[in-house]
Amino acid sequence: MDSAYTVEQVASYVDNEGLGYAIQHGLSAERIADPELARLWAEAKTALDGVDSYLEAHRPVEEDGPVSALSGPVSVSHTQILCDRTPAPFKGVRKKDAYGYRQIDCTQGGSLRLNMQGGRFGNDPEVYVKGDFDAAELLGYLREIGPASAAHIGQSLRITDAKGTDWYVSFRGEARLNGELL
Repeated sequence: MDSAYTVEQVASYVDNEGLGYAIQHGLSAERIADPELARLWAEAKTALDGVDSYLEAHRPVEEDGPVSALSGPVSVSHTQILCDRTPAPFKGVRKKDAYGYRQIDCTQGGSLRLNMQGGRFGNDPEVYVKGDFDAAELLGYLREIGPASAAHIGQSLRITDAKGTDWYVSFRGEARLNGELL
């Protein structure tokens, strides 16, 4: 393991994100240095995931899932997605922005940029998403970025559609729009 979180770092993360989110989507037990806290964390994650699965089995089934329902112009204010490796859409991209990041320009003016030096978490690549997009184009890129997203930390991106409705894409080794796999 390249780095482990101290009890103080975990406590700070929980203070910022909330306990349930931190356990289910934020940190994995394998990345916690304190063995007792790591054990409790793993047990809590198993319990919370079980509750989620139970509730999911009892939710009404929607005919059209969120992936088919989100369409038209959308916007993303600014999000960083930590990755374990270079995401597929950036392989072979030569265009760079003023900071030297690889950049993909989208049809509605939004852009996706890749920082290979990383930032918050060391040298892991980070994807920055910002601007206005066509929903189908953006979801296509996010679908391809999902498998490269860091599996050890939960992340999310908020998309706002033309009606002002917020949609959420979660990343953890895959990409999900409001829970539905992209």
